Amino acid sequence: MLFGIKHLLHVLAMPPMSLLLVAVAGLYLRARRPRLGGALLAASLALLALLSMPVVGVSLAHLAQTEPALDLDHPPAADAVAVLGGGKNSHAAEYGGTAAPLSLTLARLVYGAHVAKRLHLPILVTGFGDEAAGMANTLRRDLGTEARWVEDASTDTYDNARHSAALLRTAGLTRVIVVTDADHAPRATAEFRAAGLTAYAGPTQFAPRLADVLAGPEHGLLPTIDGLTYSEAALRELLGRFVRPAMAGVHRRLDPGRPER
Repeated sequence: MLFGIKHLLHVLAMPPMSLLLVAVAGLYLRARRPRLGGALLAASLALLALLSMPVVGVSLAHLAQTEPALDLDHPPAADAVAVLGGGKNSHAAEYGGTAAPLSLTLARLVYGAHVAKRLHLPILVTGFGDEAAGMANTLRRDLGTEARWVEDASTDTYDNARHSAALLRTAGLTRVIVVTDADHAPRATAEFRAAGLTAYAGPTQFAPRLADVLAGPEHGLLPTIDGLTYSEAALRELLGRFVRPAMAGVHRRLDPGRPER
């Protein structure tokens, strides 16, 4: 239930839905208060266009992506690599109708397998239900790597950290590289540390350099879906870091057995 509430609040708070709701409010108010209604409508459309510009989306992504890339020539002293799920197709036709990772999860798996092979570390995959099984299958089938642990009971980052920590501690391991996308890495690593592990960020899917965006088509000023995607992901993570202490309190009330750190 908590996951459903969080998902609904996320959808309502983030663009484009939040801006569409403001636009609808503006349309509703135009008959009674035309100036206010017109201002709300214009502001929502202007913000939607602004956040859809690649130059804005990439700039916001750089604000969110505060963890540097791993230096695999001078790696941290880790015991394992944890790859976090980021979405699945439960019935992928090209794989016989079995679960398969969506592009975000696939990017995490590819990088996680790369890190694990370079550092000779075991891999833990963590997700929900058949998402975790699909991740393990992809590692085995396409990347030539076996997942030592498959954690399939996590509906959010808090669960990823808590359940992964339990599995790793059972194996006597406490130091982990957390592989996720660069926007998510700061919050995910913080959750793993709060779960009692020594966690190192292993970010992937970094935003392009701003100079490359400015040198690209229309100098990054033409609104695109990619621009809005960058903006939404960055704003979601920046907001998530702000509300994380409050959400941790909610989790502790629902799960009083978890130690407060």
